[in-house]
Amino acid sequence: MSIDGIVGKAKEVAGKALDDKELQAKGILQQGVGEVKDGIDKAKQEVSDTAQKTKDEASSLLGNLGDKTKGLFDNAKEKVAETVIDVKEKIDEKTS
Repeated sequence: MSIDGIVGKAKEVAGKALDDKELQAKGILQQGVGEVKDGIDKAKQEVSDTAQKTKDEASSLLGNLGDKTKGLFDNAKEKVAETVIDVKEKIDEKTS
């Protein structure tokens, strides 16, 4: 419960005890304000948590993509090197 909720409850109780309807109503209203603020704070935290989770997942995916891309590049580089060696050997055979 927020400060607004606590103060609002105190005002409501005091209003009942003093038979002061206005103070009681202000207390109830302040409790509502506290609940709205609590809801907003909770929503902010959930958005922040979701954003962080999304950022972490995206970072992980990009890291994995980078690893896969490097692996594909290294594999292609190796195949090109093998092909160059094969071509050189065939040239050497024909020129010998």
